[in-house]
Amino acid sequence: MDLKTVVVVNDFGYVNGGASEVAIMSAVELSKKHRVIFFCAVGPIDEILKDSNVEVIWLNQKWIVKEPNIFKAMIQGIWNLKAKRKFQQLLETLDRNHTIIHVHTWVKSLSSSFVSTIHSMGFKNVITLHDYFTACPNGAFYNYQKKSICKLKPLSTNCLLSNCDKQSRLQKIWRVLRQFVQKKISKVPGGFQNFIKVSNFSEKILKPYLPKDAHIYVAENPIRISKKDRAHVIDHQVFTSVGSIDFQKGPFLFAKGAQKAEVKAKMIGAGPLMAEVAQKYPEIEITGWLKRDQVTEALEQCRVLVLPSVWYETQGLVVLEAAALGIPAIVPDTCAARDLVEDGVTGLWFRGGDLGSLSDKMQQLKSNEQVDKLGENAYEKYWSNPYSLRNHIGRLNDIYTEILSDNNNPID
Repeated sequence: MDLKTVVVVNDFGYVNGGASEVAIMSAVELSKKHRVIFFCAVGPIDEILKDSNVEVIWLNQKWIVKEPNIFKAMIQGIWNLKAKRKFQQLLETLDRNHTIIHVHTWVKSLSSSFVSTIHSMGFKNVITLHDYFTACPNGAFYNYQKKSICKLKPLSTNCLLSNCDKQSRLQKIWRVLRQFVQKKISKVPGGFQNFIKVSNFSEKILKPYLPKDAHIYVAENPIRISKKDRAHVIDHQVFTSVGSIDFQKGPFLFAKGAQKAEVKAKMIGAGPLMAEVAQKYPEIEITGWLKRDQVTEALEQCRVLVLPSVWYETQGLVVLEAAALGIPAIVPDTCAARDLVEDGVTGLWFRGGDLGSLSDKMQQLKSNEQVDKLGENAYEKYWSNPYSLRNHIGRLNDIYTEILSDNNNPID
């Protein structure tokens, strides 16, 4: 079957994180060869979408955490009736023999209500597994109260009784209800057959909860970075982290590790723990959030990228951005970013959550010889097969073609 139309589904019509950036970048690039319809709930609509061939259907709704009416937010998050109605109206205008529905995110505003329409109308589809919401009620397999990775089976009795939510037990109850509706009524993930993984690590976490006959494809998320000469890491002394300054991202672990290893440290980002980190560790430079080109400039002036996350993550694209510049990374062995680092070759792994282990790895990379070699290897490995938008789109087209021609999904 020839592909004519791609419907890209995403909560947001602007870039507010990695998933939305991938959804928008791919939609724009795909629109150069196909009809692309971008279906979203929350605006404003990104200028890059406005200036492209992409047709945008925007529901003009709020991100549920920013909806002042808590009851409206709760209902919308579980079953967004407007999204379901508008999505059905859209699909009624499309030829299902030549259309792919590509779902990116839905839990922040759209809800899973629209999914039942995909199934009932027989459209071919694929979900990119940007996070863990397809299985876990809080989307992270992380217990925010205990500050530890959660290994309970989602929606099991132990899961239902666990007070793991970041906000409150009441919100956990709401999240469980949402997950139940998603699983039993919208058939997510059980009603889907095609999935795109963003890392081998996250695939291992999610695979037990996907259909046994699931087709899991690889389409590495792209990063936007131009090839430059390799950064001179030996000329710099700063160990840098990039990300939200919140507990699950490990800011205190990073700060303590840098202090123990007696290295200079910088945090690029902001978050609820920003003031506390600044107070306890005044020697650490905290920049707040920076624009993309400013982040690149900051990375070029660092020695090592450190990803101190204490939860799973799903990928960790900043590790690739650093590698593209020739900067090695130190990452936890309990995090998906380890898929992007060859231990001892392009960077180092440390034992997840272990201060001594992290400090030891920082100590190792005070050596000019070792840090330079790891940076050189990271640079050469990345550019031998870059995570470019061109490669990503080529892979998506191959996946779409395979899904449309799959005889296991008969079409009338």
